[in-house]
Amino acid sequence: MSTPTRLAVLDRGEPAVRVVAAAGSHNRRNPDDLLSTVVVVEPGSRAGDLREADEVLELASSVPTAAEVVEALQAAEIDAVWIGSPPAPLLELVRGLEQAGIAVLGATADAIATASDVQALQAIADGLGVELRPGTERGEHRALEVDFLSDRAGTTWTIGVRDMSVTRDSFLILAEMPATEVAPEAVEEMRRVAAGIAEALDYRGAGVVRFGYESADSWWLESVDPVARPEHALLEESTGASFTGLRLDVARGGTLPAEQPRVDGHAIECRVLAHDPERSFAPSGGSIEMLSFPVATGVRVDHAVREGDSVDASVDPLIATIGAWGRDRAQALRRAVRAMERTTIVLEQGVSNRSGFITLLQHPDLVAGPVSTQWYAGVVAAGLMVAQPDPVAIVAAAVEAYEADLAVVRATFLANAERGRPESPEEVGGSLRLAYRGHEYSVRVDRTGPRTYRVNAGDGPLDVTVERLDEFERRLVIGARKWRVVAIEQNAAFRLEIDGVAHTVTREDGFVVRTGWPALISKVLVSAGDHVDAGTPIVALESMKMVTTLTAPFAGQVTAVTVLANDQVERGAALMRIKADSAGAPAATDIDTGASTGATSEQLAVASSPTATVAAAAPTRSARSTTGCRPICWATTWTRPASRRCSPPSAPWPPAPRPTTRR
Repeated sequence: MSTPTRLAVLDRGEPAVRVVAAAGSHNRRNPDDLLSTVVVVEPGSRAGDLREADEVLELASSVPTAAEVVEALQAAEIDAVWIGSPPAPLLELVRGLEQAGIAVLGATADAIATASDVQALQAIADGLGVELRPGTERGEHRALEVDFLSDRAGTTWTIGVRDMSVTRDSFLILAEMPATEVAPEAVEEMRRVAAGIAEALDYRGAGVVRFGYESADSWWLESVDPVARPEHALLEESTGASFTGLRLDVARGGTLPAEQPRVDGHAIECRVLAHDPERSFAPSGGSIEMLSFPVATGVRVDHAVREGDSVDASVDPLIATIGAWGRDRAQALRRAVRAMERTTIVLEQGVSNRSGFITLLQHPDLVAGPVSTQWYAGVVAAGLMVAQPDPVAIVAAAVEAYEADLAVVRATFLANAERGRPESPEEVGGSLRLAYRGHEYSVRVDRTGPRTYRVNAGDGPLDVTVERLDEFERRLVIGARKWRVVAIEQNAAFRLEIDGVAHTVTREDGFVVRTGWPALISKVLVSAGDHVDAGTPIVALESMKMVTTLTAPFAGQVTAVTVLANDQVERGAALMRIKADSAGAPAATDIDTGASTGATSEQLAVASSPTATVAAAAPTRSARSTTGCRPICWATTWTRPASRRCSPPSAPWPPAPRPTTRR
């Protein structure tokens, strides 16, 4: 085979970037043997990995046949192909490439066919003395993997065992290397089996062998992955070797050293996905408004996107892979937690699963040792991937809502003044209605200075200082306590991060139209800004093959629409917010039916202090009347997580909620 000079990369995201980077490293080492990279993409793709390649080849169809892909590569004078995410059936594509004389940097078609055939793989497993259980669904076992790399001289490396047990659906969440608490004899046997499979398949290149593990006496072979997509930095972090670069060298005729690299220390990787834990991991995405990663000892960040790029969770939800290496597992876990705390990701719509890692990586079960493939599902079902309620979220959201309203009022006033018809601006912050964790709160906000506010969420005001660091970052101060806040307004919601922990607070000003039953949004009939009369159709719902049209309960202006056509909504989901005309305003909805103590400024100061005593003097009460303000209510008795750096208040805080009634 002649040395390839034009390499087509059939992959996307981080793995594609790693391949292109490895080719760039090769070119710098070998200026007389240059390798050009051509990333192959679907029509209209604007993926972030495209900027890294020498060229981009856009396919004519988003669902091409293998023959169409081969034809496109031939037309582009491609002489070698790296396959990570095949746009056509893998076996058919590789056979077509081989027949066309285009080198495949990986497994041959015959090796792929054998590895994919259960009976053929069973024969290999029998010869190696290992049980084959394809597609194992048994609970309480661990998912382990062994990477292997074989060259043309017959040298095969089998490097360590990786633990891949923490997954949700088909998405990997957390991986570790080496896998802990695996019997040494089982590790050696798994490596022997992986090497035996490589030899039986006459393999050239990299592959992954997957195992199920219960104990030293109960483990089995599950499958062989001939693609071995380079999406795990664990191998490189644990050994210090560039395996993507080694794969390129082997595919171009190079050989491996007789002695393979040794696994050193412990590495953990966390996969940050555009999935929203507060919405049952619904896809998020859109434009990446802010992206900030940590720089620290033992921390590695791999990502293919930058600020301004778009994330389409339906295609590839991966935003970044954040890895941490330590001398031992405990140190790696600590570094991973700190890296996640210092990572900031702001999306145009929704949030990522980043915040949940702060809880996940400190979960007692995970800290104690390895977990099973069923463990993460239990953590999610228990609601542990959603942060504990934090009263600071209400305060931060109230200030954000005030500033958002003030910006609208100011813009309206200036626009009217420019036309020569200035009008007195409406009052801002007088009565904000916010919703948080299933409860509504009435909050009053007054601005007392350029950076200071007085927030009343109960029976007394609270003096707050907010320093706006940039478009999304704030420093919030109450008494002697400071918080780092990241905030973005998304439709009717404020997406907040309080010291790295995610919270969502929604606007409930006016009247929220909600569904009375689970349904599919068939059609949205109005838009934000529209004026509606009582009885005007506003949305069509489809449920049980019947379409029901909801109408406006009164005359008013639609201030926000929170759903789109084809959205699936549950009972009680908010559809839109309508600000009633003064004549048609609905009766006030009481949050509490009886007397309630509410959240005082002193209580919040206690909750926010590093100690159980209030460091600063109690703030002065507002001269403004607070009549009509609703105190903050909470769904459960609040306890501060042990990982937070402050003590719980001496008195119960927040107070238990009163039953909610509506008229």
